[in-house]
Amino acid sequence: MLKDNVISYKLLSYLETKEFVKREKIFAFKQKIIDFYAEHFSKGNRKKAIKKLESHHTELRRRDALVISFFCGIISIMFLFFLFFISIKGSDGSYIQHIYEWASTFPLFRFSLVLIFVVAAAAADMKILKLNKVNFQYIFGLDPNYRITQVQLLRVVVVLFAIWFFCFTCTLMETQLTFIFPEPTMYFCSILVIAFALICLLPVHCFYARARWALA
Repeated sequence: MLKDNVISYKLLSYLETKEFVKREKIFAFKQKIIDFYAEHFSKGNRKKAIKKLESHHTELRRRDALVISFFCGIISIMFLFFLFFISIKGSDGSYIQHIYEWASTFPLFRFSLVLIFVVAAAAADMKILKLNKVNFQYIFGLDPNYRITQVQLLRVVVVLFAIWFFCFTCTLMETQLTFIFPEPTMYFCSILVIAFALICLLPVHCFYARARWALA
């Protein structure tokens, strides 16, 4: 039987003969591929060739796509409920009953919506800075070993907005369905605060815990 060190030496010797070992060989091989593609598929335009060859690299992972699609579906359904509830007329012919009770919740919903907007703006800024090849991680003193993409931030935005819109619609439901809720309870305002607090401050490794702790 061969010893481990003999196997390792033979394996390294074998690998050193391959094209992908040295960076210079990889770069030269990459240039050959680009030149071939540009000559045959993009009329000699290297920029178009590089753009086409790299277009399949997407930052949208399957898991992110599933989560975003699921919560976008929830938002769409809640929007239909919102239109239904807001179209209900009261006994006095007005569309919004207990308007003052419902309006009293607006500061809370406005503040939480601003938080969602901040995360969405951060995702947009990250995308713009990446397109312009700006090293924002160095500028803002972020950990280069921990990378979060704008798609992941978009995922957070969609989840938070789904929770926000659910609570907002249910608060409207309380003010409209007076035969079920004689007096608005505003329970869903408490649910919104608790949900946002748990998501932002949850001390476990989920929902981008390292990023949340760094922001805190």
